Amino acid sequence: MIADIGSGESNSSAKSAWHHFYAFAGILGLILGGQLLGLEVVGGDPDKFFRPLKSEFVRNIWAGRLPLWSDLFGFGMPLAGQSEIGAFYLPHWIIYPVFGANSGYRLSMFLHQIMGASFLFLLAKKLGSSNKGAMLGGLIYVTGGFPTIQASKEWAVLGMAWIPSAFLGVEIWLADKNRKGLALLAFSLASLAWIGHFQLAQITSLGLFIWVITRTVFQRDLLRRWRRLIASVILGIAMASPQLALSWKYATDVEATTRSVATLSYYSYPLWNLSELVFPAWTRTLQGGPEGPYWTIHQTTQFESCQFIGTSGLIFAILSLSRLRSRTSKLPILALVITGLIFATMPQWSPDLYAGLLKIPGFGLFRCPSRYGLLFHLGMALMAAIGFDDRFSKLSTILISLIIGLCLWSMFTMTTSGFAYPGGKIIPRFNPVQVYGIGFATWILFLSFIYWQQKNSKLSTLLMILSALELTTFYYIGPTRWGISLDLPDSSPVLTSLKSLKESVMLAGPLENIPVTAGLTTAGAYFGVTMPPANESLKAIVELANQSDRQNRPNPVNEPLARLGVTHQLQFTPDPNSQVFENDSLVHIILGNSKTSRPLVLRKLDIDAKSTLPKSWLAHGGLYKEIDQKAAFDRLLHDDYRSRTPVLESQISDEILKQFAHPDATATFDSDKEMLDFKVNHSGPVILVVKRSFDSGWIATDQAGKALQIIPVYGGLQGVLIQGDPKTSIETVVKLHYWPKSLRWTLPLAAFGIVISLWIGVKNQS
Repeated sequence: MIADIGSGESNSSAKSAWHHFYAFAGILGLILGGQLLGLEVVGGDPDKFFRPLKSEFVRNIWAGRLPLWSDLFGFGMPLAGQSEIGAFYLPHWIIYPVFGANSGYRLSMFLHQIMGASFLFLLAKKLGSSNKGAMLGGLIYVTGGFPTIQASKEWAVLGMAWIPSAFLGVEIWLADKNRKGLALLAFSLASLAWIGHFQLAQITSLGLFIWVITRTVFQRDLLRRWRRLIASVILGIAMASPQLALSWKYATDVEATTRSVATLSYYSYPLWNLSELVFPAWTRTLQGGPEGPYWTIHQTTQFESCQFIGTSGLIFAILSLSRLRSRTSKLPILALVITGLIFATMPQWSPDLYAGLLKIPGFGLFRCPSRYGLLFHLGMALMAAIGFDDRFSKLSTILISLIIGLCLWSMFTMTTSGFAYPGGKIIPRFNPVQVYGIGFATWILFLSFIYWQQKNSKLSTLLMILSALELTTFYYIGPTRWGISLDLPDSSPVLTSLKSLKESVMLAGPLENIPVTAGLTTAGAYFGVTMPPANESLKAIVELANQSDRQNRPNPVNEPLARLGVTHQLQFTPDPNSQVFENDSLVHIILGNSKTSRPLVLRKLDIDAKSTLPKSWLAHGGLYKEIDQKAAFDRLLHDDYRSRTPVLESQISDEILKQFAHPDATATFDSDKEMLDFKVNHSGPVILVVKRSFDSGWIATDQAGKALQIIPVYGGLQGVLIQGDPKTSIETVVKLHYWPKSLRWTLPLAAFGIVISLWIGVKNQS
């Protein structure tokens, strides 16, 4: 493969490339292999969001069903609609059922990091880099600034594996007219969508567009190859259509596609941060930590702002830039660097211009503009790889001096004048002189080694080791918290205890999705974006309980929680009638970096069987219009929930309202535990209410296969409307199943796209 990428390399050159590739893989294994032994990012999104999703993914696969829906998130959620579960991503189907949610998560991260670095290595080789240059570029790509701050986000690590492969596919087609490149491009774009973070797919598409435009400006005959590139992109979209359709429907249902300009502009990259390219320590030692005053003033956090690429990486990138005229292939890379920097920082220097950019179709869907810095990161990694064999010149010396001077001025300004905020100035926690001293010493060391290795190539191996050590150090001392895997739920006595209960458990507390790892239902579900109305209302009540717990006050919403089905509350506030758990691993996840050690208190809510909502019931008072969402949901908190059923005016027709104004008041029913099969005995129209989030993907049929209408009632639960004759007593069998309509056409379309892409990939050169 490397010989193919190298376009015309001799057998000895190809053999050398493979040797370097193996050495490269070994270095990466040493740097990142701790994940295979249990090292991982702990707390935050991995424990509260990603791994719980994967645990439910595993349960669905082992149950023999597509992971489309889950009842363990509040009142239930469209699981595949939350794209980051990766329901259609084939590696998930192989890794997670075999290795489980915990080990599988670490293995998946490790494999994708190796994969991303390998694709970057191949892309750099394709662009003319030497073997060692490609190694350095790959190291920068997987351990530099962007992956450092995104190491806690599974979508970032998995997505970064496919980004350089998309660019590699384009280059294989443009440079060699080899159809394998088209297939690689299609599968790369589809994989970015299957993984489930469409912002990465959008950023990658922007980068590819700029890349192809720049390449074509200097080689007009490439215009003839655009047609098949576009066709390849369309194939990628076709393959990803099941995920795209489900996620788009979910996003539009919860109005996540209409966020404000202020929301979409938040988390941009401060221009001052560019000084970290020379002095990386200062941004990691600022007063207040990753979310301190400096970051707040700039409307971001350190978790979204980092572009350090290593000292040697920056030097080689400058050497490459100083010889730009000698190689036009560098221009597309430079275009990526400039585009990424402009888009990532634009809200900082021109909010109005960025607001205008958001009006362009595709740009107004995603927040966190600093993530456009991924293009800067990719471009700088490639620039460093290609510049590895370039020599020092007068221009490069001037550029290096200029960049060091600008960064020094920036740091001096920050640490002397600073940005005023209530309480003082922004200063590093450590002496600025130490930061300057370490920075200058590092630069002298690397400049010396680079100069010497240009005289003696044998020193390049030592230079590579030094570069790897520096990148690895800053990778693991980033804002994310690395530690030994907690392997939930087994490491938590609380979850283990609740898991052993035979009764149904819904757990509230500051846990978000963690209870799902134990197969429990979480009352405080978190899905990354707004959830369906009923779940949002439930979570608002849970948050009131959490807020009281943080203030050491009694829980003011015991009755509403118990009525809605919450069986247990996890808290820190002491309670004499509750079970206390010392040294539970959940404490470290909930409190984060806090040194406070507080025991967890597990309180069982007093449940009155007469007042607690059942999983389903028959409404005997008919339908009526309610004024708003809150008023409709509040009806669940009253004892007369069985009487009249509230529905919003926009969700009901007058004909249906009239038809079900007086349902059968004597009807009875039986149901299975999963609330999927019901037997309803009635002599008139009946309203069957199921305590599950309404979603149009749910389908209800009777024993004859006739469709029954489902409407959202009580602020977003399922209301199944069953027709009947008041003069005749009958039994209606109601069967519920979840199958979104879009799957009827997207699954065949995806299969067609995969077959065509595979066929293209095995064809010889055009």
